[in-house]
Amino acid sequence: MSQTQTTLQRLADVVTRQDELLAKIIESQTMLQQHVVEGKANHHKEVRVEGLSMPKYRGKMDESISLYIHKVTTFFKAKNIDPQADNETQQRCMAMMVANFCGLVASWYQDRLRDKGSPPSTLVELEKELRAEFEPDDLQDRLRDELYNLRQSACADVMEYVAIFRRICTQLCDMTERDKISWFQR
Repeated sequence: MSQTQTTLQRLADVVTRQDELLAKIIESQTMLQQHVVEGKANHHKEVRVEGLSMPKYRGKMDESISLYIHKVTTFFKAKNIDPQADNETQQRCMAMMVANFCGLVASWYQDRLRDKGSPPSTLVELEKELRAEFEPDDLQDRLRDELYNLRQSACADVMEYVAIFRRICTQLCDMTERDKISWFQR
């Protein structure tokens, strides 16, 4: 065998090994892409959480819409549901919320559907309509009055006072931490 033939044979062997290596690289990339896609699919999979149920809303005067929305948002996070992921998910989340409306809110929603003919198109629209219907225009004034009239002596113990104080403060807008401390200490 001449030197040229030997060199050509070596080159052919190198090309064969490169082809084999390229095939392995492509196979590895394909497997990695499948793994990433499966991981994303599992990442967005709804989770069943033992003992957790969708919050109910009745529309009573002493119920906070903000607290209800916070509970609903927390519920969806715990279940690994992103209500804003797509329109289908958003509609499913609204259906879950509506299914847990009770009393006044359930009646209002039925009337709303009859009058408008279709449900709200987004969760933001539903929240806006709930606030318009069930949150009094003077809510902030009422909360400030309630805070002004709150006295520790009227509560069974300090824990009850703290609980009532926190409930009021979480609903108040534009109240600084300094204001909260001042109101708490008076």
